Amino acid sequence: MSNFGGSWNDSRVEWAVFAVVASIALVVYAVTLAPGITWENLGGDGGDLLTAAFTWGIPHPSGYPTYLLGLRGFAAVFPFGDEAFRANVFSALLAALSVGFVFLASLRLMELVPHLAAARRWTILASAAFAGVAVAVSRELWSQATITEVYALNALFVSSLIYGLLVLYGRHVRGEPEGRLRVVLALLLGVGLGNHLTLAVFAAPFIVWSYSWGGDRSAVLGRLRDWRTPAAFLAGLAVYLYAPIASAGAPVLNWGHPDNADGFWWMVSGSIYQEYQFGVDSSQILDRIAGVGDLILSQYAFVGLVLSFVGLSVVWESHRGFVISGLAGMVLVTGYAIGYDTVDSFLYLIPVFMLMGVWMGVGALALLLAVGEAVPRVFGVVGVGAHSRALVQVAAIAVLLGAVPGFSAFANFDGLNLSDDRRAIDFAEGAIAQAEPGSVIVTSGAVPVFSLWYQSYVVEPEAGVLALSMGHLQFDWYWDDVRRQAPDVLPEVKPDEFLNRIRVAIDFNLGVRPVYVAGEIGFFEKEYTLEPAGEIYRVLP
Repeated sequence: MSNFGGSWNDSRVEWAVFAVVASIALVVYAVTLAPGITWENLGGDGGDLLTAAFTWGIPHPSGYPTYLLGLRGFAAVFPFGDEAFRANVFSALLAALSVGFVFLASLRLMELVPHLAAARRWTILASAAFAGVAVAVSRELWSQATITEVYALNALFVSSLIYGLLVLYGRHVRGEPEGRLRVVLALLLGVGLGNHLTLAVFAAPFIVWSYSWGGDRSAVLGRLRDWRTPAAFLAGLAVYLYAPIASAGAPVLNWGHPDNADGFWWMVSGSIYQEYQFGVDSSQILDRIAGVGDLILSQYAFVGLVLSFVGLSVVWESHRGFVISGLAGMVLVTGYAIGYDTVDSFLYLIPVFMLMGVWMGVGALALLLAVGEAVPRVFGVVGVGAHSRALVQVAAIAVLLGAVPGFSAFANFDGLNLSDDRRAIDFAEGAIAQAEPGSVIVTSGAVPVFSLWYQSYVVEPEAGVLALSMGHLQFDWYWDDVRRQAPDVLPEVKPDEFLNRIRVAIDFNLGVRPVYVAGEIGFFEKEYTLEPAGEIYRVLP
């Protein structure tokens, strides 16, 4: 069959294009992959996640059980490199799959718009593939595809849920039975919330929309009465049972001890971070809104934004419910990201950029169709052949590829290329190498602490070095865990005041074993005499 034929509907071709789009993304990510733990691209939490995953432990709230279990499973079948490298490859694979589902979602959306669905099959496939490749090299997704973090997996849940929802909606539009797809999507959503809870914010408007299809009260009530959907959702959420089960085994990393009700709620609710939720000062709101605008522009450049808006407008004409629910999800996530007072909250916007990518594919197809219709007028010949139109459309899609993903790749490659980044690796390896067996490294700042946890608990446990987190000493559960692991490192009685706990942790060990400090050493310099020792400082008696 000619590539420019009319009814190219073989699903095998769709999955072949899916594989090509995902492979392009995977090659980009593999070339720029971090070789191990990294502090770049806000990857400082990687050491905490790695330590929890490879010691069957509990990381910082909300625990991320889906990610931990997925990473352990992947690492078992991909036995190349150390644990951090495998985790980075895991992120690359997840992100590559997510852009493949962006391609499929854009494809399904085009098929739901009557005048787009009538287009030649190759133009539909090319436009959807363009969307996938553009999302693949969008800056924020790319930044998370090369490090150890949970956002690549969240992106996969977002894109696959959008794709599944559009398949379900297509069945509704065609009057076909839903089958078990709604149940499967509910299960997928539950498991996805075991990775990142912001998925609920983005998905909520889509869920409401999916129950309102048809506007018939009896149909809506029928969907609400179907017990299988909430049961599947709860079954997906059951992934959180990992937390109490793992915690009961007393792992070396056991944030909050979620094997009891109070600890479990502390973990899942993220109460430790509640002060950050809507914690941005009102004077900063406008600056953060402007920052989001700059961020959106940086993902796809001006051309991509225009195409996304065109696609949204085209879909609005026939499927307003999808557009409204999508915009609502985008607004909710964006508002949450703006109000969440952390440096990495803008990463919550990756689902927003992915949905924009889906619309961008629709906009690209609308442009190709407009170009095809304009060819006869441009050449002044009414009877211009299909192949002549197709050649002009091929040229148009090539221009789009250069203007959006091509521009993004060129603009972001140097900044996102982590293939030579060894700063975190050298710090962790150097610190453990410098410290004698049996020594204690008291470390301030989450980023260096997590790196030392990974190095001491996962990579070099035989070194016998205890990385003690200064910030975690405020928690009774952490003090008790350290005493359980090394009873002679901390006294049984805990001082009430936080700074006194740090002083006791150091003074209790001085003269007994080597004590080092790392990270931000301002507090330590005021209290003790320090001697530089490579990546760390030795506390002198």
